[in-house]
Amino acid sequence: MTCLRVPAVADVMSNKRYEKLSQYFHMADSRDQAARDHLDYDPLFKVRPMLDIVQNNISAAFKPNVNISVDEAMISFHVRLSFKQHIKNKPNPWGIKVWCMCIYWLLGAVRHLHRQG
Repeated sequence: MTCLRVPAVADVMSNKRYEKLSQYFHMADSRDQAARDHLDYDPLFKVRPMLDIVQNNISAAFKPNVNISVDEAMISFHVRLSFKQHIKNKPNPWGIKVWCMCIYWLLGAVRHLHRQG
């Protein structure tokens, strides 16, 4: 998959070597994962510890002001995935649905730069 190629990794090791390292690198113990039909099943179980760290750090550092806009977006994803969604009339109708937050001061800075250029 060339869309997931990271040059910093791909330039220093082969795909086979990366897959072998990935085989032994885990963030969560798979033996603790709930079955798919269980209420506690988490499709992101294997990366949940990392997601929790990122979410906690963002929550601690980010203090939003009153000028916020929220919108849905699709991350185009064509591989089999249990939580992939289809939303017609989107440029990329199949993928992972995410919610994006836009902060007004950032838009104001972009408008200001655009007027100067």
